[in-house]
Amino acid sequence: MDYTHICPSCGNEFETPWEREYLCPRCQRKAALENDTARKDRAGERFPQPITAWMPDFELLNQFKVIRLIGESGVSRVYQVEDRWSGRMLAVKCPRFESGSTASLEAVLREVEIFFRLHLSPHVLQIEQARLWQGIPLIFAELAEGGDLSLAIQKRVLYSSGKQAALKRILTIAIQSAWGLSWIHQARVVHGDIKPANILLTKDSQVRIAGFGLSQVLPDGQAEVP
Repeated sequence: MDYTHICPSCGNEFETPWEREYLCPRCQRKAALENDTARKDRAGERFPQPITAWMPDFELLNQFKVIRLIGESGVSRVYQVEDRWSGRMLAVKCPRFESGSTASLEAVLREVEIFFRLHLSPHVLQIEQARLWQGIPLIFAELAEGGDLSLAIQKRVLYSSGKQAALKRILTIAIQSAWGLSWIHQARVVHGDIKPANILLTKDSQVRIAGFGLSQVLPDGQAEVP
């Protein structure tokens, strides 16, 4: 039985007999060459652990300028960055490998693959690209300037402007969240961590579902997570 995956590096679809194979053969060869070169460069020299607590104006990958820290958890940090080439504002999610957290490269690659699988799905956060920085995988995605639903509840933004406006706002968010989940399920993805903190809002209060770190892709013929 072959499994179909979407390579998080190049975005191409490929088939493999291995369920947990994430990179396509071409990208595997490229990664192997890069790792071999890095090992040779490090021979006899000890490098410090990568630092992912970036300060404003830090320049990343010679393309992105860090604007601010948006949020953080025990396994990752999310920053707002400016793409200096296009002028666009994006969000970048960076795993906190240096903190000794449970985050792993495999988990990040799985999340990237799911983001590519859900590309162009309505009301799902859209990934722009995935890049490596000092061996750490970074996920660049659209910026949800409205923050998350949890914050909107805490700050009472959800209930502002009177009962009718609040009711309309709550129903719109609920309906758009349901549409997003419907598209996610049609792609045979089980989210596994739906909560207010993973429901993001754009500047004009459109829903974007995020937080796919615990998600799973169901193989063909399987109806539920075992």
